[in-house]
This record gives sequence, C-alpha cells and structure tokens, in this order.
Amino acid sequence: MQNQIENKRLVGRVGFGCVGLTAISDKQDALRLLERAYDAGIRHYDTARAYGMGRSEGILGEFARTRRDKITITTKFGITPPSYVKSVPFLSGIKRTLKKLPFLDRRVRQAVSSGSSMGNFDCKTAQQSLDASLKALKTDYIDFWLLHEATMDMATSSELLEFLVSRRSAGQIRHIGIGSAYDKIDGKTEALPEEIDILQFENNILSPRLDSFKNVEQRFIISHSALLPAKAIVRGLIRDQTRISTFKNKHGFDLSEVKVVVKLLLAWALESNPKGCVLFGSTSPQHLEDNFSVLGDSRITKKLIIEFQDTVRSRLSC
Repeated sequence: MQNQIENKRLVGRVGFGCVGLTAISDKQDALRLLERAYDAGIRHYDTARAYGMGRSEGILGEFARTRRDKITITTKFGITPPSYVKSVPFLSGIKRTLKKLPFLDRRVRQAVSSGSSMGNFDCKTAQQSLDASLKALKTDYIDFWLLHEATMDMATSSELLEFLVSRRSAGQIRHIGIGSAYDKIDGKTEALPEEIDILQFENNILSPRLDSFKNVEQRFIISHSALLPAKAIVRGLIRDQTRISTFKNKHGFDLSEVKVVVKLLLAWALESNPKGCVLFGSTSPQHLEDNFSVLGDSRITKKLIIEFQDTVRSRLSC
C-alpha cells in the first residue's frame, strides 16, 4: 500500500496520453511536445504496445530516459500490432504522405487495425510484450501495466494473475491494472481480483462511468476520453444563443468556443475523479498548455462545474 500511496503522489491529477505521438510526422516534434508536457507540470504518461503500431513506446522511452525517477508510466498489453508493420521501410515518410490524404489515411489505419491481434493474454505472449515494452521504454520497470481491452474472463484468469504477481515480485512492474472499455467488464469492478489495483476506463460528461464503480476505495482510478464530446457539445449548444449568453454573462466562459468547452470538460472529469488521474492527449503544444491550465484557474469552482453539466445535459437531451 505504501508504494501505491507514493505513486498517487507522483502521478498527479492530470496525465498525458501518448496515443497520438506517432501522428506527429517528425519524431523531434513529438519529443518536444513531451518536453512541453513535462515543463507544464505533467508527470504521468500513458502508452501501449498497440499505439502507433508499436512505436509510441519508443518515443516516450527516449523522452523518459533522463527523468525516469521523476515520472510514472502506464503501458498496456494484449493487443499486438501486425508483424508486417515492423518490416515496412520508410514508415515515417509514408505516414507523412498519408496525412495529406485523409481518406486514404483512414483506410490504411483501418486495415492495420484489423490486422492487429487482440486478446493476447497468455503468459508467454504477455512476457514477450513486457520484454518489448521495457526495451522500447528504456527502463527496467513499468509503474502501471494494464490488460488492454480485457474482458472479465481474461482479467480473472488465475494463470495470468499468477504470472502478473510474479513479475511484480521481480520488480519489472509495480502495479497491475485493467484498461478496457467499461462495457468489457459490464461495470462489475467489484468482481475484479484484488491483485488488480489500477482501473482505467472512459468517463465523460455525456457517458459518466465512475459513479457506478463499486468497492474501489483501495484502487487507483485513471479516467480518459473526457474531451471526446467537445465538438458535439458545441454543435448542440450553439443553436441556443440565449443559454450561451446566460452562461457567459454569469461565469465569463463562452460555450460556443471549443477550447472553452474542452477546458470545462477536463474540469468536470477532475471533479468526478477526485482521488485519481485524468488523461488527455494533444498533438498541439498550445492546446496542451491550455488544457493543463485548468488546474490553476480559480474561476472554475464546483458550483460552476455543476451548472456546466446541467447546461450540457439539458440541451443535448432536448
């Protein structure tokens, strides 16, 4: 328990999701983005073997190498990118070209995704994934190692749990967790074995999940996807200028601006997960700093967050 408390202190309230790192065509720009996140005060970074077709971990590892004891890292296993991706030459150049052709880019990503292997939770494959993650991240331990999109049956396998506990005892991982869509385990967090002390799920103002978690007091909760409905919310609210004007006059926030809604969504997520960590991602240094600044904005009170929630839900339910 002491290690868990220490990790909570180190993780902080906001973490940076690294799923989009390889969408940045220049690796040096991706590294600079991570530097900006660190300079802004972010100390927790989330990645997975599947992110960026296996390359996100490598970028994060290069960044983390000189500050490993000052940050925490989550990575995940269970989804394996297709093996042919590793042998594709000039991948960065190909990705830059695809970025200029959005339709083709989507088709290629869908093809790669469909070629990925999911549900790889046997002990041999898990060990291979762990070894690959440690090498890519340039570290000898992982703070939070999560089962990526595992079902309840997968997460409660006695053989897998025995393996995970052995890796924790060996010091290769510090905490065992599950990072799945909420419906993968039907919200039955109370049925997860006690060895799993990290829970990572989606949670946002239109699909609140954390209120239904049960018996999670001894677990650290990481939530994500808080910003996902931002554009839909703006589209819904912008048709009601009276509602927007009332909120702006009262609180000084213009709900017709996406960046304002994004900031309030992040504030809502932090309020709904008061003892955990909220992940967000960005490929823009300015957006990153704008989002993180929510922690120091004294205008954003609990009362304002509740009014924002009521405004959003009442309008989008009309």
